[in-house]
Amino acid sequence: MENIGKYKVDVAAWKRAAHYKFFKDFEQPFFGICTTIDVTGAYHYCKTRGCSFFLYYLHQSLLAANRVPEFRLRIEDNEVYEYEKIAASVTVLRADETFGFAYLEHHENFDDFTLRARAVIDQEKTETGLQIRPGYNSLIHYSVLRDIRFSSMQHAQALGYPDSVPKIVFGKIHFNDNKVWLPVSVHAHHALCDGLHMGSFVNYFEEQMNRVVTAQAV
Repeated sequence: MENIGKYKVDVAAWKRAAHYKFFKDFEQPFFGICTTIDVTGAYHYCKTRGCSFFLYYLHQSLLAANRVPEFRLRIEDNEVYEYEKIAASVTVLRADETFGFAYLEHHENFDDFTLRARAVIDQEKTETGLQIRPGYNSLIHYSVLRDIRFSSMQHAQALGYPDSVPKIVFGKIHFNDNKVWLPVSVHAHHALCDGLHMGSFVNYFEEQMNRVVTAQAV
């Protein structure tokens, strides 16, 4: 993975200083939401183009997350840092029904992202066990539950472990009223992120997933 730049946030001058101090020492500081995203435009775009819908929504969600500064904040050694950009760690299902983690670099261009992501994911499918990179924080933890149309989500979490990486989970798409819908769960550390910021991510993501409609019509 590439070395991603970061800078320290001056917490004393930060407008969220009081909120950070209030939430940072909670035993379980993560909060989460579940929603359903309209992905109709992106779904039909991928079908027409013959590209991976999964990689497309993963890429678009990563672009959306990078647009929200709070999704790029991390707590490291009791300091707050903002990364210049964030990458992705995503679960990969193997033939033996275990899973591994694929680490995917950030690329603005979808084709560039896809080219690298396919190679990394295919390699992870041949591995065994879990290749974990402790302390690697410049990413989003992604999971995929393709067979479950969930409406709530609870993560396993080691209480006391200094984790501040957001977690995003995608569920099973479904069709209703001539639209395509994707369940999405988002969890984030409340010392760094509020509901307003989650709302910004969800709105950006949904915009990204339907912007292709306009692009196709031009």
